[in-house]
Amino acid sequence: MAAYVGFQATQHHRAMGLGQDYIYAQGLVGATAYTMPQPLSPFNWKVMVLYQDSYYAARVNLVRERPMILPAGESGFFANLRASYLPVTHMQWQQYTRFGKKPKDIVLAQAAWRHPAFAPFRRFAMFPVLYKIDRSQSKLCVWFSDLHFSLVGRVPPFRYGMCRGSSSTSWRLESMP
Repeated sequence: MAAYVGFQATQHHRAMGLGQDYIYAQGLVGATAYTMPQPLSPFNWKVMVLYQDSYYAARVNLVRERPMILPAGESGFFANLRASYLPVTHMQWQQYTRFGKKPKDIVLAQAAWRHPAFAPFRRFAMFPVLYKIDRSQSKLCVWFSDLHFSLVGRVPPFRYGMCRGSSSTSWRLESMP
């Protein structure tokens, strides 16, 4: 057990170095790197960089030398998940924003995010991100998820938001079905 814990600590250190390298290369002064072990292999890691209200995320396999090429017809969940962890030399960083990119969405998302009823999700979420905004004639909902739990090919498991009726200014907490 001690050997495995030591092994994982070494992998964590390697993955953390990739996050630090990204921060340095992009000039993200004040950014913080995080790493999380991922399923299917002790070499699969998610590397996250938090900078202001943006996240930069990459999925990496620390020992693979080439990206996995899935055989024709093999597109199951586990095969796609396994292939989504790229070798260090092929890492792809994706940017996410906590409150979206459109100015009017940002204002709305920040209002929902700061509402006192949303405090439990704010405390729970490690890497919260705007999931989507639903607008209908009768209802407005601002939904958030947590990148910590996101996996390729899966809907995020924790999606919570603040909703209000079209004629109401009173927000209420809801979970997305």
